[in-house]
Amino acid sequence: MPLIRLAALSVVAALTAGCAAQQQPQGGLPQNVTLRNTRTGTSTTVSGAALALVMAQREMARRNNAGAVRLASQAINSKQLAGNDLSTAYAIRGDAYYLGGVSAKARDDWRSAVEMNGQNAMALRGMAIISHMQRKLPESMHYMERAIAASPDNPHLYITRGLLRLQDRRELGLAQADFAKAISLKPDLASAYFYRGLVNHLNGRFALAKTDYEKALEINPGESRARQALGLLEQRRAPADHLAPRTRPNEVVQF
Repeated sequence: MPLIRLAALSVVAALTAGCAAQQQPQGGLPQNVTLRNTRTGTSTTVSGAALALVMAQREMARRNNAGAVRLASQAINSKQLAGNDLSTAYAIRGDAYYLGGVSAKARDDWRSAVEMNGQNAMALRGMAIISHMQRKLPESMHYMERAIAASPDNPHLYITRGLLRLQDRRELGLAQADFAKAISLKPDLASAYFYRGLVNHLNGRFALAKTDYEKALEINPGESRARQALGLLEQRRAPADHLAPRTRPNEVVQF
C-alpha cells in the first residue's frame, strides 16, 4: 500500500480494537495486519511495515523520538518496502533522528531518501534544513524549491521555508509571503498566523501583528508565544529571542 496514505491509516490504527490474519513475521514485523475500525466495523489490511511507520509518526507526535526511530528502523529492515515506500520510511526516520537531536544520522537518512526518490518532499525539506544549519543558504533554498515543487499544496513546506528565511533578517518580506501562502492553503494553521505576526512585529506594523497574534490564539489558545508576543507588542518592545524559530525544530519538520 503506498505510504502516501499514512494519514488515513493513522485514523484506522487509532481505532483498532485488535489484529487478525497476521502472516509469518518478516524482519520482526508481521507481513500483513488486518485492522478493524470499531466505529464502522470495516477492516483494512496493511503491511506490518506500513503500520510501523504510522506508529512511528504517532510516537514523534508524542515526542518519543527514540521510539519512532526504533519503529521506522523495523520497517526499513523488514524487507517489506521498496522504491518510493522505502524512501518514505527513511524520510520518517530522518525526521525522528532530527527531533531527537541526532542531526548527522538525520542527514544520512534524508540523503538516502532523496537518492531513492528525487520527489520526496519530506526528505528534500530535511536536506534544506541540514544545508541551512551548515550555512549553505543557496543550497538550502534549492532543496526547498524542489520540495515545494514536489508538493505545492502542503502548507508546512511554506512554513519551513518561511522559518529558514526568517532567520535572515534581510528576507523578512519573502518569509512573510511564505507564511501568507501557508495561511491561504490552511486557514486554521495557528503557527502561520503567529509567524506572520512576528514578521509584522519586526517590521513595525503593530496593528497587523496584533491581528495575527490574536488569530493564532483564537485558533489555538495554547499558543503561548502569541500571548507573550502580544504582551511585548503592548509595550512596543521587540520580540524576545526565545520566540525565534531556531529553538523549535519540531515546527521545521512538521508535515
